[in-house]
Amino acid sequence: MEWPPSLTGPTVRTLIGGVTLPPEWVLVVADDATERMRLFGLLERDRYHATVADDADDALELLRAEPFDLVLVDLLRLEPDAYSLLERMRSDRQFRPVPVVVISAVAQPEIVARCLHLGADDYVLKPCDPAVLRARLATSLEKRRLRQREADYVEVMGQLAEAVAAVRAETFDPSRLDPLSRRSDPLGDLARAVQQMASEVDRLRRDTTGSQHAGQ
Repeated sequence: MEWPPSLTGPTVRTLIGGVTLPPEWVLVVADDATERMRLFGLLERDRYHATVADDADDALELLRAEPFDLVLVDLLRLEPDAYSLLERMRSDRQFRPVPVVVISAVAQPEIVARCLHLGADDYVLKPCDPAVLRARLATSLEKRRLRQREADYVEVMGQLAEAVAAVRAETFDPSRLDPLSRRSDPLGDLARAVQQMASEVDRLRRDTTGSQHAGQ
């Protein structure tokens, strides 16, 4: 890597409406040093953390070492390497959720189609207004956040379903839901409701058992 990655940056990003988010990490892959510097500067000005790589191997090495939120690929002389990067990212479960945005001056439909087929989330033609690129990046990152929330929801609902089954089987351990019950969102409310339900079921079972023993 000719140009070292950024290791420092802002701690939060302020969006329209006053919403604050932690800075997101973007990996820039470009074989042209000038373009790497231009994209790096654009991202840093927009309060992203940016890191750069000059080929697919370098990019994959960085992806294995650090969690990135998005990969931005400049398709200049990097065409075969970009295809390789997309194929390798989409075949690896670790990297599959990371969105990839390709930017290029190449407008050939077959090139665009191939990138999208290989898993690119967006293809932006150059010359591109920085505001347009910012919007495309923001859209891809928002899609990633939505996918993460959906995956989180599915995982939590699976844990709650297992908890309800354990209540029915009289094998439920309330402490298993403690991490979920500490959440301040509706899923945390649901976890606390399951714990309360389990406690009530257990009390009713004890009362019923005690009544049966008393009647004997």
